[in-house]
Amino acid sequence: MLSAYLDESGTNKQCPVTCVAGLLYEKEDAKRLNRAWKKSLNDAAVKFFHTVEYAHLRGQFKDRDRASSNALYHQLIAHIKKHVSGGVAVISLPEEDYTKCVENSGFYWPHSQYTTCAHVCMLDLRRIARRLRQPQDIDFMIESGHKNSGELKNFTREVLRRGLPGSYHFHDKRALPLLQTADVWAYEMTKLVKDRVNQAKRPMRKSLEILIDGNPNMRIVELGADRYRTMFEHVTLHMLSA
Repeated sequence: MLSAYLDESGTNKQCPVTCVAGLLYEKEDAKRLNRAWKKSLNDAAVKFFHTVEYAHLRGQFKDRDRASSNALYHQLIAHIKKHVSGGVAVISLPEEDYTKCVENSGFYWPHSQYTTCAHVCMLDLRRIARRLRQPQDIDFMIESGHKNSGELKNFTREVLRRGLPGSYHFHDKRALPLLQTADVWAYEMTKLVKDRVNQAKRPMRKSLEILIDGNPNMRIVELGADRYRTMFEHVTLHMLSA
């Protein structure tokens, strides 16, 4: 069975973009990555990896120098690159804009932005599995603790009831190293889009370039008002079917 790990970034009101991102691994690659990830963190005396802490040198990275912190990050990026089968980053409107979009659509869609983006991410991860000629009954590991995680749990139960393949589990990413890889992917994509929104004329971050270069299964899905309207219009046909 393939496994996928999902995390989110930018779901606070101050952020101009919301991202739910997932990475897909084959069973043996997941095992190898898990071992390599733990070794790198252990060598660096880091208990678990949180990308925002690394980026701002706080938490476990407080009082560490930038050079050694960057060296660890580049090592972790290389681990992901070596073992990942594919990934999806769903980029969405800020939450307030999403709410207005739902209200103005004229269609009934009772789910939060987080649940909607997470489901779109999982659907696209299944499509990648099809392209890889792999089974679509993916074991999804989702970061727990989001304010709408209870809603997403209920939604995935409904998905299972309707026969869409897969299993769904919610975990604290501090205890599950491969969820930390999804945290890296979500952070990198959020940073990219924030720079674009802020019109920052910067080259793509080298870390993100490494992750996506040469892998056609690293996908970005952008959900704007028009895309949401189309989804809501065809909700029963598209949102609950592979």
